[in-house]
Amino acid sequence: MPDSVNSLQFEHLFYITPSHNLQKSGVTDRMREVYNPYEKYGVRRVVNASGTLTRIGGSIARPEVFEAMQDASKSFVHIPELQHWAGKAIAEATGAEAGLPTAGASNGIILAAAACIMRGTDLEKYDPLQLETWTHIIQRLPMHTEGLKTEFIVQKSNRNTYDHAVECAGGRFVDVGTKEGATEKELHEAFDPKKTAAYYFTDRASEKRIPLATVAKIAHSHGAPVIFDAASEMPPKKNLRRYIEKGADLVIISGGKFIAGPNNSGILAGRKDLIKLAHL
Repeated sequence: MPDSVNSLQFEHLFYITPSHNLQKSGVTDRMREVYNPYEKYGVRRVVNASGTLTRIGGSIARPEVFEAMQDASKSFVHIPELQHWAGKAIAEATGAEAGLPTAGASNGIILAAAACIMRGTDLEKYDPLQLETWTHIIQRLPMHTEGLKTEFIVQKSNRNTYDHAVECAGGRFVDVGTKEGATEKELHEAFDPKKTAAYYFTDRASEKRIPLATVAKIAHSHGAPVIFDAASEMPPKKNLRRYIEKGADLVIISGGKFIAGPNNSGILAGRKDLIKLAHL
């Protein structure tokens, strides 16, 4: 075991575990000493050798996270006010104009997409902290989008299994280029002032992918915001601010991966006007 990995981290790494394949190493003997809440249900634990994959439980939150959740559960509050307070903390941590806690990264993508679709509508007149009713506006999504900008530009080489969240909000993708990459000319030509809601970007590896800073410059020249799916882009910690600094207008980060919060939590950070729409 590397010196940089202490015993606490080791226990956390294998908390969800063991496997019969580790019998010879003696690891399973140690792991049997760790309380296994799944044993009574007949659910097997697995060895986490993959990092923070959602399908095996994401990450294990620190005790103080659960203590804070327990404290919070003892009172009733006005949730929009709590979201507003949390948003300020997110903005400070990310360097964004505003922030919003979300129910996971996929939910953050849905809210980001919905916010971009609702730009220029009557929804902009409302304040999430006021006790007004705007449900008749947001209930247009995802089915009744006539007259709204619903196209999301994306490089074909950037498509991934989670981008369907954009479609859950009523958006539809316009692919640019091929799986091998795209050109700046192709990207410029994809924008339509009457249809484009935003540009959708992920940090999936592609040698010929147009970088974020260039994408942001092109998108902004067409009056379109850029959504960046950075769900799994931590560490390093500097990535909390990196994508905002490179021109992204909305950034989504998982709260249940390396941040090690609850696995159904997330962060949405970005422009104040767009965060307001996402909050609504």
